[in-house]
Amino acid sequence: MDVFEKLFIHYRECQVITCKQCQFAVNPANAKGHIQSKHKTVTKEQCARVVEFIGRLSQVAWSPAQVKYPDASSLAVPGIPVYANGLRCVFEVEGRECNYTCRERSGMQKHYKTHGYENLRRKGRPNEETDQSRLWVENQTCQWFFRTGKWQKIFPVQVVPRSGQAPAVDVVAKANEWMDDLFNGMDQE
Repeated sequence: MDVFEKLFIHYRECQVITCKQCQFAVNPANAKGHIQSKHKTVTKEQCARVVEFIGRLSQVAWSPAQVKYPDASSLAVPGIPVYANGLRCVFEVEGRECNYTCRERSGMQKHYKTHGYENLRRKGRPNEETDQSRLWVENQTCQWFFRTGKWQKIFPVQVVPRSGQAPAVDVVAKANEWMDDLFNGMDQE
């Protein structure tokens, strides 16, 4: 259907439809409201046809539990923003990493309570008794499909640079290198 393809992408493997313009997944039950509020150029008749078309799609999640989220080793889903500031849980559950992902430390701390973890340190710097390995991975690239309600879930992904894309530069390392060169030059004078 032309109007559907103009507005949405259907990711069958994840069982979601994503809005091309808004760059997030849309709950199929809310597709009509989404089109009417975000895509004013779509007529009522076109909207009705798109909603009917979505209702006939076989590989679309109609509940949050039916969404098939990519795992941590999957490539990023095209057309959805990628965030580089994720925190991914590496707590082992049944021999596998949990992979819960969020973007705020407080979210990860709250999540750890589901594993029965208690921070022995409470506040302050770690000492020999309270120092434990970090239980999450920082700077995990991540995405999320849905923006509202029970459908929200951030998931980890891998990003492979496109050919010809500039490699990431560690700005802090470059600044420290520059400062070292500057001070070494001053010492020689």
